[in-house]
Formats: sequence, structure tokens, C-alpha cells
Amino acid sequence: TQSFMSVPELFPHTHESVFTLKEVLSRNIALLLSTYLIFQLSSTSFNSLYPIFSSAALPTGRGLSPRGIGLSLSFAGSVTTIFQAGVLGKLEERVGRKAIFCAGLLGLFLTIMIMPWIPYRNSPPPFGLGTNTAWLWVEIGFVLLMNSIAATAGRTSVLHLVSGVLYLL
Repeated sequence: TQSFMSVPELFPHTHESVFTLKEVLSRNIALLLSTYLIFQLSSTSFNSLYPIFSSAALPTGRGLSPRGIGLSLSFAGSVTTIFQAGVLGKLEERVGRKAIFCAGLLGLFLTIMIMPWIPYRNSPPPFGLGTNTAWLWVEIGFVLLMNSIAATAGRTSVLHLVSGVLYLL
């Protein structure tokens, strides 16, 4: 019962037990589905373009090896799995599914905007700390982790919202 707290606000208040097509296709549902379409297209584009960007030669890409790309994606996927299993459910209960979806959209936007600013291998390290290669991997790991968490949280929250709507029908 607590998990469907954010679902009733998607529908206008009605006393009927059967929803009309106009009520189901309300402005909120249309906005949710259209933003989810944009979310999915952006997420798929990022996931398709990351290996191309990271493996391309300098100055366009970062010149990473296929092994490095695979390891970076594995790292982000592993941490995201732990996040989904241990944190996401509690976070959804605390702030709501719509807020999680909005945060996922924001996180996806930020990762797309940050990715071109990741340093090259031959760039000097910031503040002279560490090595340029270490900074490259830290920043790539951070962006991929942020992207994976945003995508997972956004998809999960939308699927819960949609299944909650179907539950009400």
C-alpha cells in the first residue's frame, strides 16, 4: 500500500470503479510517457556512443582499449546492481517514484553533458595531484556510475508507476 503512494496523483479523483479513456490518457500520463520516451532514447544513445567515444583516437576520443572500456562498464554495472538491490527501494519509499524519475532524467542529462569534458591521457593532472591516467579513469568511472544509476533508477521508477496504474485499472 505504501509503495503506491505516488500513483493516485496521476489520475483525477473519481468515484467510479472504471476509468474512461480520457482519464487514463490524462496530461500527467502523457507527460510521463513522453518524458520516458526521451529518457530511453537518450540512455540508449549514450550507451551506444560511449564505446565509440572512448575508443576513438585523440583528439576526438580518449583512445581507450576494448579491455579498458569493458572494465569500466563492468565496474559501473556492478556498483549499480548493489545500488538497486540495497538503496533504490528505500529511496523510492522516502522521496517517491516521480522524484526518482526526475532525478534520473537530471542524472542522465548531466552525464551526457560531462562526458566530453573528461580529460585526455596526456592532459596534466588537476592541481598536480596523481597521474593523468588515474584522473582519466576516476572521471570515466564517475560518469559511467552516475549514468548507470540514473538509468536504472529512472527505468525502475517508471515501470513501478506504470504497473501501479495498471494495478488501479
